Amino acid sequence: MKQVSRLLVPILLCLMVPVRAQDGERALIYPEHLREDLEVFRQALHAAHPDPYRYVTRAALDRTIDSLSRSITVPLAHERFAAAIQPLLHRLGDPNTVLEDPGVDRDWYRQQVLLLPLEVRVCEEVLVLEDELKGFGSIPPGSSILAIDGLPVGEVLGRMRAGIVSRGCGAGYADRMIEERFPELYDRFVGRDPQHDIRYHTPDGEEHTTRIASLTLEEMDRSMRPLEADVLTPWHYVHHDDLATTWLRLETFDQDRLRAAGIRTDRFLDELNTHLRDREVEVLVIDVRGAAGRELHMAEEVFSRFAEEPFRVVQGMSVRSMSPPKGFVKSADSEAYYASVNAQYLPDRNEVYLLRPDDPRLEPMDPVRKAFGGKVYIVQDGGTREAGAALSILAGRSGRARLVGEATGTNALAYCGGRTLDVKAPASGLVLRMPLVRYLWDGAPRGEVDDGEPPHHPAHQEVSAVARGRDSVRDNLLQLIRELR
Repeated sequence: MKQVSRLLVPILLCLMVPVRAQDGERALIYPEHLREDLEVFRQALHAAHPDPYRYVTRAALDRTIDSLSRSITVPLAHERFAAAIQPLLHRLGDPNTVLEDPGVDRDWYRQQVLLLPLEVRVCEEVLVLEDELKGFGSIPPGSSILAIDGLPVGEVLGRMRAGIVSRGCGAGYADRMIEERFPELYDRFVGRDPQHDIRYHTPDGEEHTTRIASLTLEEMDRSMRPLEADVLTPWHYVHHDDLATTWLRLETFDQDRLRAAGIRTDRFLDELNTHLRDREVEVLVIDVRGAAGRELHMAEEVFSRFAEEPFRVVQGMSVRSMSPPKGFVKSADSEAYYASVNAQYLPDRNEVYLLRPDDPRLEPMDPVRKAFGGKVYIVQDGGTREAGAALSILAGRSGRARLVGEATGTNALAYCGGRTLDVKAPASGLVLRMPLVRYLWDGAPRGEVDDGEPPHHPAHQEVSAVARGRDSVRDNLLQLIRELR
């Protein structure tokens, strides 16, 4: 069973309905005030988002906002207003631009809201049960779910996929997000109930219907079985002596999570290179499925350990905000950004500012001494994002590695990330959080510019492998390495 961390409630939960306010129920908000809130968000997107017109023209974005404004004709609660303006985020097409509701009591959600306690894998159009988060299994792992509460699984997946902002991501991005947060996403996009009827096929092909009770996120945490110590480490590797191959698993590029696990990246990578030399490793597989983190320099740090020539992760960076827009909320990110942006960026055209060409971030980086020189594979999927995707892009475009799996969940041409800006609407208190920097990846995309970085060798998890508790992508790649020896 894969490790699931629910210590921090995802931003998505801030918009779940129904919700509970921290200080009692909040009043309905009049339409004219909601329209004013929408105008604050309009101005902020036009003024500060680093790439607002990638998938939609400015005029079309304004038409969307105008249409949403006209549709608000009655007083709405905060959560209803948030749901009403979600089409704006879909039109923008940036997964890193999100709405938050600071008034939501997150502890209450974790402790009181009953969710569907299933951990699933999405294998194309099949929803496969990986585990039941109840401490006991009333449904056999590996069963193919046919319907939930009478709703066919195709409709369940359709509602979830339609609700996730995934424009410009790999085709598998939405499915990997469903796997990461199935209970919460089901609650948001499908429904909430204290119990659910699950119709499924067992791995043996028998059809059954089982009723299971819902649990809170805290109850799901308590029901999780302890895992092996090496799996608990976000960065770890396993050596296959018979194949002269080391499989390196990098679950995250989030610095806070790595520090909490006691991992110093430089020391870990030094030890890895020593291992590769001492064991005379011929093939290094780097598994970055589901890995994300906004610090792109971490991708450079990893790549430097097996690069052959100087490299850089981005060929340019651009911003559009030189002064805070109306409604901005002071934060460490925004204050650091506005304190330095005028010195770092030069005006270009169309209200865009480009990073100075002499900025050190655009200088090529050298590989480390005695970098690994053997064959490299990188295993990626739709959950490989930000710094994880940067590593795939660096390695794939340089020819240093072969990419295996799915297209990455971050766009192959450019992505918006880095420091963030919070803009708070005055009436509803909703916060629009957006990135401030557009990164243009170095090198030319190998595939569609409106998709993620494609793999050289497509590979997907097989339904039958889930039932056996196996990773078919891993097994098949190791078999390929065996055959090539």
